[in-house]
Amino acid sequence: MNNPDSFNYSGMFSAAIGVGDISQAAYPQIYNDMDAKLAKYFAAKPALLWIAIGSTDFLYNANTEFRAKLDAASYP
Repeated sequence: MNNPDSFNYSGMFSAAIGVGDISQAAYPQIYNDMDAKLAKYFAAKPALLWIAIGSTDFLYNANTEFRAKLDAASYP
């Protein structure tokens, strides 16, 4: 999300999307202003954003919530 002009294909595998205050505090440059980053990313018309997560992964709910956020904004 931080380099939308550099990557046309992106993959997220068991991603720790905004999981807890620790990740956001430790890496604010990644997690801050995510809505603006998503808008810029999808304005660049990426070919693919692949999200992979196992159904028993402890990060499953966070990824499901992230996917719902993408769907609510009509991002493919």
